[in-house]
Amino acid sequence: ENGYLYLAYSDTGGPYDGGKGRLYRYATATGTWTDISPAAEADTYYGFSGLTVDRQRPGTVMATAYSSWWPDTQIFRSTDSGATWSQAWSYTSYPDRENRYTMDVSSSPWLTWGANPTPPEQTPKLGWMTEALEIDPFDSDRMMYGTGATIYGTQNLTNWDEAGGTFAIEPMVRGLEETAVNDLASPPSGAPLLSALGDVGGFRHTSLTEVPSMMYTSPNFTSTTSLDFAETKPDVVVRAGNLDSGPHIAFSTDNGANWFGGTDPSGVSGGGTVAAGADGSRFVWSPAGTGVQYTTGFGTSWQASTGIPAGAIVESDRVDPTTFYGFKSGKFYVSTDGGASFTASAATGLPAGDSVRFKALPGGEGDVWLAGGAADGPYGLWHSTDGGATFTKLPGVDAADTVGFGKAAPGASYQTLFTSAEIGGVRGIFRSTDEGATWTRVNDDAHQWGWTGAAITGDPRVYGRVYVATNGRGVIYGDTSDTGGGTDPGPGPDPTPTGACEVTYTVTNQWSGGFQADVRLTNTGTSAWNGWTLDWSFPGDQKVNQMWNAEHTQSGTSVTARNVGWNAGVAPGASVDFGFTGSWSGTNAEPEGFAVAGRACPTAT
Repeated sequence: ENGYLYLAYSDTGGPYDGGKGRLYRYATATGTWTDISPAAEADTYYGFSGLTVDRQRPGTVMATAYSSWWPDTQIFRSTDSGATWSQAWSYTSYPDRENRYTMDVSSSPWLTWGANPTPPEQTPKLGWMTEALEIDPFDSDRMMYGTGATIYGTQNLTNWDEAGGTFAIEPMVRGLEETAVNDLASPPSGAPLLSALGDVGGFRHTSLTEVPSMMYTSPNFTSTTSLDFAETKPDVVVRAGNLDSGPHIAFSTDNGANWFGGTDPSGVSGGGTVAAGADGSRFVWSPAGTGVQYTTGFGTSWQASTGIPAGAIVESDRVDPTTFYGFKSGKFYVSTDGGASFTASAATGLPAGDSVRFKALPGGEGDVWLAGGAADGPYGLWHSTDGGATFTKLPGVDAADTVGFGKAAPGASYQTLFTSAEIGGVRGIFRSTDEGATWTRVNDDAHQWGWTGAAITGDPRVYGRVYVATNGRGVIYGDTSDTGGGTDPGPGPDPTPTGACEVTYTVTNQWSGGFQADVRLTNTGTSAWNGWTLDWSFPGDQKVNQMWNAEHTQSGTSVTARNVGWNAGVAPGASVDFGFTGSWSGTNAEPEGFAVAGRACPTAT
């Protein structure tokens, strides 16, 4: 609008290798380029990115210090087309800082990393890997920017421009970093889910609808590579992971709430895989950098296992506390003396490489399921009922990458199986309630989440619930609408859920004549819903234009939102989220009279 084009660059690609960079302004009227960088080139080590222009005030330009990790990233702002700049923070007298912002991470407390850094570093950090920053084109006060941990933002950005003013930064998302999930475990008691994650270590998820307060600490692994609990004593938990300095293994005796580090054997360079004996009295660990190890107690002294190659994947039998299993390069290994010695099984026909995940069935001694393989060799799902002495490949499973177990279906005697696989020529997440004889796909083509082969587990306390590991989308979980087991039912009559409900209605963005809103519907009753409808009335002339994660109809001011196929089931205490864009004039007040199947739902405050 004012005839300027802006360009930001870094002479390295980042996000880890910061380099030089500049900001330029091009005048379209004269064809002149001007260096408007907010810092001298000799002082830049981070490159510039996050370039944005305020569409309401075209003279306002912002950019980020793309690859500045220590002590923090930097955000630059100009209100005169780059002639002069101010910074989000600056030194008063090194190492003391003065910030133009405040940060509130109470909605995602783990963003502090439990750290207590030395100045000039602070916690929570303003960010790192700050490649993208945008000012809302309809609202000069609203800005968001991406970091290596979350998406931050503010609703009062123009306070920056006032003398002595500060703007308030907070996470603009609900939930976790878009992290890779390495392992999952669902114990029979305690927290419903324990996760092993890349970058942020992992969490003890005491609620499936709330953000955990803190990742695992003491030690705080950069990435947790493997975790396990003792099947008959689930308060005992072990995890292995990566850490620049310090132990690569940790133990908990209170179901993962608190941790203490073990002692590394010589040569350990990474987490690898770890297994807990069924009664929590011993552990087997296959770390990176050295061979398989075993210990009794909590890892103060390790001894080398014999008969099994370094780098093997290890798991434990879920009944016999002295039996452990391993797999490496097409061979299955068994130990019956607590991991001291392993013997190679005579089983043949297993996957030749190491792209394998296997698990022993809780409550089933010697009952082992193995998934994995590659397109150029054996690939699928195998089952052993004799402790790995022999395996049978399941027919009809064309390819499988992981396997897990959950509570048996009503009337079934065998636990529910879950796998990420290709069955019948279709890729998806599948469930079997009859020991793998038949399979039901539990996702659909619109919900595939990329790679889901790292880990999967059912819930031993809730039939049909499944937790899926993704590579960059966090943990996905779902509940079944099939409460009776067997084949999933097809479309039925209008859903009529029973029980109490609560609604959270949030306008996430608003502009002249339009708005966007998020709705969270929570089942606060004691019975699961098999389908739902939510009714409300707008107090003004608001109209829904487009809705996602739900179907809708509108007649006058009355709106009805209805589940889509994949989010029909809502367990007690669980929530379902959907959103929409709409139009308005006059005022955009919140809807009134939320109700599920005719029963009023209070709104959360």
